[in-house]
Amino acid sequence: MFDHKYDVHLMKALILSAEHAGNQIPAAYAKYFSSTEAQKDLASHRGYDLGTEDLYNYLCQTTTPVYHCNELRSRLLIEYNRSENNSNLFSVYSKKLNKEIRKQLTIEHAMYRKELSVQIAQAIKKHKKVVHIALHSFTPVLDDEARNCDMGLLYDPQRELEKIQCHLWKKEIGSQYRVRFNYPYRGTADGLTTYMRSLFEKNYIGIELELNQGLIKEKKFPMELKKLISYLLHL
Repeated sequence: MFDHKYDVHLMKALILSAEHAGNQIPAAYAKYFSSTEAQKDLASHRGYDLGTEDLYNYLCQTTTPVYHCNELRSRLLIEYNRSENNSNLFSVYSKKLNKEIRKQLTIEHAMYRKELSVQIAQAIKKHKKVVHIALHSFTPVLDDEARNCDMGLLYDPQRELEKIQCHLWKKEIGSQYRVRFNYPYRGTADGLTTYMRSLFEKNYIGIELELNQGLIKEKKFPMELKKLISYLLHL
């Protein structure tokens, strides 16, 4: 799940995460996801963020993250982008798991966040500033409503460094893609970057990068888009 790659010359540290990279269900829990409906959900945007695993692997190779982590188990097992007290932490399927199993999953959820927070703290101490990019993708149509955006940059408008970073990226992208701020979700909603902001008041830049799954070709985002994102992460 975790890997490290340090570069002492960085003025700021890049950290990558992908909380919805996969839709795997461990064999121990398979029976809870055996129905036709569950299998359909696992293969859809409800089960994972399509295209993000490939994008994550590409960026880990072409950028210089001091730390990167992903989660290949489905969000339908436990939602790593929600807080422990969020009512959507467990899906309609995983809520059927017994109390002991849900407790263990919650412990693993906390460990994921703890390990990431430790790495952020170490990176801030060493590099002064951390840019944490959480990779996500979204379905182009939700509840019969089309999302008119190719790329969403989710951030906290009250945090100046996040605002500057996102506006810089949008300027660099120009007219190549339709970019919107805090769309299709609010950057301050309950999520991993929101949680990390509560721990790191200064020198932490947390941005959720949301890509429209309508851009995907052959189950992957186009190489030109991946190259563009890699370029942005070097700015």
